[in-house]
Amino acid sequence: SSIFTITVGESCEILFAEKSSKTDSLKLDCSHRSMYRMTRRSQDFFSHRIEKGSVKKGVRYSLTFRSVSWKNRNSTCIVGDSNTGHLAFGTGKLNSFGELMPGQRFWAATMEDIKPEWCCGYNNIVVSCGINNLKKNDVRSQEDIDRLFLQYKLKINEIRQFNSSTNIFIVPILPTKSNELNKKALYFNSRIFRDLDQPGLGVSHVRGLDDFLDRNMLLSERLSKKLDNRGRLDLLHLNEVGVKRFAAIIKKAIFNRLNRGAEKRRRTRTPSRTQNVLTSSQVASLPSPDGGQV
Repeated sequence: SSIFTITVGESCEILFAEKSSKTDSLKLDCSHRSMYRMTRRSQDFFSHRIEKGSVKKGVRYSLTFRSVSWKNRNSTCIVGDSNTGHLAFGTGKLNSFGELMPGQRFWAATMEDIKPEWCCGYNNIVVSCGINNLKKNDVRSQEDIDRLFLQYKLKINEIRQFNSSTNIFIVPILPTKSNELNKKALYFNSRIFRDLDQPGLGVSHVRGLDDFLDRNMLLSERLSKKLDNRGRLDLLHLNEVGVKRFAAIIKKAIFNRLNRGAEKRRRTRTPSRTQNVLTSSQVASLPSPDGGQV
């Protein structure tokens, strides 16, 4: 959450330094009854400090306010193409994930559109992108797809650099109604599972895409649109039922990951004789003991 700091008493100077270069970039004079705010995103880019001797005389009190909520562990950023367009956060009727999973969605039609800085301040990052790159006429061979995959992997690494502690979830490319596109998608997805499914990368894969296939191994008519906005056969896009199914598998992947973390924390604690040991499902339903990510 954002941090709000109020100065009471003597004034002082706050120095803000860029974490990447560790160089001071801003000096802020904080007088009596003044307040400054650090957004959640800015906390990933800047550190702040008060130099010794900055308070010349008297006493300064610093009152800091922030929102501490266990829901912050579920905060999610979705970066994706048009099939993520109807995924919604919030408390309204169109909410795809429920009020316990706050977040934001960012539009990225192609890999080039992904901006890693979008991902700052979120505990979970979901990336669903790539089919529009594979559709291009100059992508024909496996070498062309390998080139795209390296570009994709670079974007994932940049996201990790911007947010070192986040959980990254990769959605393999969804099936389409085109055999040619599906062959490209299958090879691209094989690179995802081979090269991004390694210990230490902190990457998880969203499972369950087989449910979107029909008996012919094409995108199911039951889960997809028949025609696009121009009245042509729609090869790519999910319908309302498909979007709900898509949201469900994303949510399942995130909460499964969080539940494993809760289970791991439970095992590392030594309960006293008077404590009851909770089950993993009970642990997952409780607020995090440390108040969640702030």
